[in-house]
Amino acid sequence: MLEDCMSAIIDYRGKTPRKTVSGIPLITAKIVKDGRIEKPSEFIDELEYDSWMSRGLPEVGDVVLTTKPPGRDCSINK
Repeated sequence: MLEDCMSAIIDYRGKTPRKTVSGIPLITAKIVKDGRIEKPSEFIDELEYDSWMSRGLPEVGDVVLTTKPPGRDCSINK
């Protein structure tokens, strides 16, 4: 089973933070393309990051899956 080979499923669907022009980069469905994560162009304020990321933090090597348009895709967080 899928659950047997992973330590967690972290789901942020339906949770969108207030975006800023600088701060901590956001990984959104728009930048997960063709098996890679493109350069982020949206950010979250550093002071709001911990309160928004309460479900879990992304780590290097995580598999990132998207389920929203522009397309369903996946990538490994590097």
